[in-house]
Amino acid sequence: LIVLGILMIGIGLYKQNKWKLFLIYSIVTVLIMGTFGGLTSIVIINNIEMLGLFERITIYGYQSWILILSVLLIREKPSQKKLEL
Repeated sequence: LIVLGILMIGIGLYKQNKWKLFLIYSIVTVLIMGTFGGLTSIVIINNIEMLGLFERITIYGYQSWILILSVLLIREKPSQKKLEL
């Protein structure tokens, strides 16, 4: 669900010109998380000692995505348009 959430937010923000690079960053993050998340199960089955590394890469990928999104949202200037309901 986290991976889908990352893609949905990245695609949703893609419609605005300033956020086009963020979609690429979101896709790269999803690919990294998917790759190392999948490798984690292989590492567990084969009892390889790099399990912690793959888990950390997966978790840090998500956390760095949240950090970048937060920084970009903080730097975003508020819109002067009125919200219509």
